[in-house]
Amino acid sequence: MQQERQRFSDQVVVVTGSGGGIGLEVAKHFASEGAKIVTNGRSIEHANAAAEEIRAAGGDAFAVEADVRTWTGACQLIDGATSAFGGVDVLVNNAGISMIARADELDPEEWERAIATNLSGPYFCSRAAFPSMKARGGGVIVNIGSVTAHVGFPLRAAY
Repeated sequence: MQQERQRFSDQVVVVTGSGGGIGLEVAKHFASEGAKIVTNGRSIEHANAAAEEIRAAGGDAFAVEADVRTWTGACQLIDGATSAFGGVDVLVNNAGISMIARADELDPEEWERAIATNLSGPYFCSRAAFPSMKARGGGVIVNIGSVTAHVGFPLRAAY
């Protein structure tokens, strides 16, 4: 993962929902810039596969299974990053879900699951990461969103 620019050399980057998709690509990019990566997913298999892919390309990565929808899960994620690499410099809140249903037909439990993942998760992870970032002299939190934040789409009330 050696490139000319190593903007994140020796920085620890935690990417939620990095077991695949956009989160994995974000994690791989940070790794290519020299970051130590903490991959995350509710499934340790996905988080481990992502970490292995980064290590196979020459990066440094550690996998943490944690459900970021909960305060306990967010703390597990940040504690894992601290145990593996000594703290957190960058947090990328990427984990997100979308329910496809008419608002009047959407199961309230599905609504709660979307709110927990898309809103509570970033808050919990940010709050959990703050002490580590403060102790390290600062940090950066990136919240991933989509065009749906600006433009409504049919059947996406819970996004």
